[in-house]
Amino acid sequence: MHIALAEKNVLDQVIFIPVYLMKGEHRGAAFLAKNPNAGVPVLELEDGTFISECSAIIEYIDHQYSGPSLTGTTAKERAIISMM
Repeated sequence: MHIALAEKNVLDQVIFIPVYLMKGEHRGAAFLAKNPNAGVPVLELEDGTFISECSAIIEYIDHQYSGPSLTGTTAKERAIISMM
């Protein structure tokens, strides 16, 4: 996620909150309310929506911000990137 944000030149628009996996924070009630699957990372949008899974977060970042395409511009590019 850091790389995608850096490619779009928007790292300064995001607040990163560490989740301490070894302490089990991802299994606590507060985190499970954000992602019931207890996986990280999770992106919280300004409207309170939570997006989990790296590929979904990167796709959101790619379409939300201008800059070079991260997920491809043609059907072939998108398929190959998705496959990776």
